[in-house]
Amino acid sequence: MSTPQPPASPNDDALRKAAEKRIGSQRAFYRYLGTWAVVSIILIGVWALSGRGYFWPIWAIGGMGIAALFMALSSFGPRSGPPSEERIQQEMRKMQ
Repeated sequence: MSTPQPPASPNDDALRKAAEKRIGSQRAFYRYLGTWAVVSIILIGVWALSGRGYFWPIWAIGGMGIAALFMALSSFGPRSGPPSEERIQQEMRKMQ
């Protein structure tokens, strides 16, 4: 038999939404990594079949890598969590 849970407070709801957003961001990052790997393999295959001259796929692979870096920082970095109460109050003061 489970014990009844107390009703969620507004703060709990906000925290839950922030957690759901962060989880969604992390899932999107992992999907992007898979896409990056597939695109990289295709581009390297085209390069290999076209004569193996100048390694031009590095431009697309590198560009997608930079995008992956920024996505990782956004999803897992120190600023990816919910803002602090101090930061919220600071922003509210700016808006007045």
